[in-house]
Amino acid sequence: MRRRSVPINVGVSEFPEGIASRARSHDSLLQDLKHSEDYEAHKPLLEIMVELEAICDSDGIVGIQYTRGDRKRLLSEGLRARTGDEWREDFLRTHGRRFTRAQRQHLVERWDSYFYDQQNRTRDNRVWFNLTRTGLSNGGARPLLSHYGGEAISMPFSDDDKVSRILATLGEPMVVECSLRTDSVSTFCQNAWGRTWLSSYHCSVNKDALQWDVDLYSSMDIPPSAILQIDSV
Repeated sequence: MRRRSVPINVGVSEFPEGIASRARSHDSLLQDLKHSEDYEAHKPLLEIMVELEAICDSDGIVGIQYTRGDRKRLLSEGLRARTGDEWREDFLRTHGRRFTRAQRQHLVERWDSYFYDQQNRTRDNRVWFNLTRTGLSNGGARPLLSHYGGEAISMPFSDDDKVSRILATLGEPMVVECSLRTDSVSTFCQNAWGRTWLSSYHCSVNKDALQWDVDLYSSMDIPPSAILQIDSV
């Protein structure tokens, strides 16, 4: 099978032709299934999933990030793996003038009380992605697109109308696609790439199937050269 020179977009259902014909031969089975967790119970689907996983490991994948931010800065700096404290300090330097002195104090106090040690350990120095754009249709991406700066900035202020209104005026909502090597990212399940890719095909032949997707992260900066495209939403 001819190797591709571009990363695999596992959020779409297009397969290499040899796998596509095998997958089509199991469309009737996929029409009876709803969940990707069922693939392991059916050897032909398991084999396809594992083969798709190997292709992703060889050719790379497209990571999807939902964000509200500064397009020019993304294109010049890429996506940075910073600590939450570094993001918040940068935010105050860049946008602190948009807030009153009392509001700036309120920002710092709320951040300090919300982002305790465990929160920081699970978030610091990680750039997060998904593999599909399902978050645009199921509401999962809405908080990231509606308020500036991602969770490290906006999460503590979902119930704070004054701060939330300001955060909603900064930046622009974007979907960022990045080229990623699978050995440079981490996720939380086996066959994550192959399962998501097969699930995308599954959903294309069965409208009742549920799209599988995963959270994955890089602990390294994503350079501007790895950004494939940025779409406004």
